[in-house]
Amino acid sequence: MRQILTFFTATLFLIASVQAESKSIFSLDVDHVYAEMAELTQLENYLHGNEATLSSLVEQNHFLVSNMKTGNYGWHSMAGLAEPPLGISSFLWGFCLGLPGLAVVYFITEDSAETRKALWGCITSGVLIGGFYVVWYALLASNAWWY
Repeated sequence: MRQILTFFTATLFLIASVQAESKSIFSLDVDHVYAEMAELTQLENYLHGNEATLSSLVEQNHFLVSNMKTGNYGWHSMAGLAEPPLGISSFLWGFCLGLPGLAVVYFITEDSAETRKALWGCITSGVLIGGFYVVWYALLASNAWWY
């Protein structure tokens, strides 16, 4: 038993060390990040130096905000949380996991439409499972030799 445990532990460490050898996924190109954020930095400097607001620049159709999508977005859409959790349909969360799936959708998305979809999934699975048991027990009751 001790040899098997040692073998699996060594294998786990070997796999972890091989995967950690790939340094390219951990590299950070700072110049690329600054290049991507250059327009935002210009906008921020302009706003601080000229006592302007973002909404006033949007109304003026200023060149600094011409490439930006602007609007009154809630923090859910800014963070991408209006989507179903993990990209899995909220209906499936409720259908497959029942009440725990409903709780996951409710607490992660905090969106009533997504929670409603999960609730319908939960109700659908409950009806299907309940119908299955009704048919099963009806078959058992009609055939006494199954007991």
